[in-house]
Amino acid sequence: MPVVLRRFGVALAALVLSSGLALAQSKVTLAVGGGSCLCYLPTMLAHALGEYEKAGVNVEIVDFKGGSESLKAVIGGSADVVSGYFDHCVNLAAKGQHLQAFVVYDRFPGFALVVSPKHASEINSIKDLANKKIGVSAMALDMGKGIASVLVARQIDPGAAGPAVAGMAAVLGHIYPVWLGFRGGKGVATTCGVFSILAPQATAIAGIFFILTVWWTKYISLGSVVASAVLGPLAYLTGSPEFTVIAAFVVAAIVIHRHRSNLGRVFAGIERRIGQRA
Repeated sequence: MPVVLRRFGVALAALVLSSGLALAQSKVTLAVGGGSCLCYLPTMLAHALGEYEKAGVNVEIVDFKGGSESLKAVIGGSADVVSGYFDHCVNLAAKGQHLQAFVVYDRFPGFALVVSPKHASEINSIKDLANKKIGVSAMALDMGKGIASVLVARQIDPGAAGPAVAGMAAVLGHIYPVWLGFRGGKGVATTCGVFSILAPQATAIAGIFFILTVWWTKYISLGSVVASAVLGPLAYLTGSPEFTVIAAFVVAAIVIHRHRSNLGRVFAGIERRIGQRA
């Protein structure tokens, strides 16, 4: 990841310099439309890791409410560069407002449609998906949400307290979303994303506990509970800041509480195992 981000930063620096922007001013303003979104992860992560600075570019990121507003900022002159989706650019081009893309960091698809081997012979095009049930994997998005929350918080508060609070807020927002009547997910993937930044060593070891528990018991829910239970102690033992350790214990307690019905089914022997038919 650092290599990709470094290349992205170098490409941005070279192209900005060639356009004459860097010669005209000491700072380049980069507009985004919702920095916590997963699509902006390369942009925000490059900034958080100092890759722009290493490439010789002084970048200030301005976060707008949406992608259309960030594009308008570039057109209006209040921002020099925008990071966003092509669809907004296409809509502007239809109105005679043209922008030039010079870095594409989504070289590979972020989303893909896949089918099980038993249906491979049936699905050969989008048309073949008619009347089929399509499932969407949200785990990567949930992890990205946690990662982005911490990285953005670090831009505001470089200490340990701000990112830890932001991480807890991301998990709570996922588990108890206001717009869904406070009925959300279990928070495991978001927790993983948050602490992969706050306490990477502890998270990696907790991940091993998860894998071993699931391999031994075939219960994903039990693996999630075990990994959550050891996260706090591991954060402490690996030397994480006090705020991070406290956040790990708080979040773990919430995640385990969310799995209480799963634990009840595990003890009753009726929780579904991996590979078990419904």
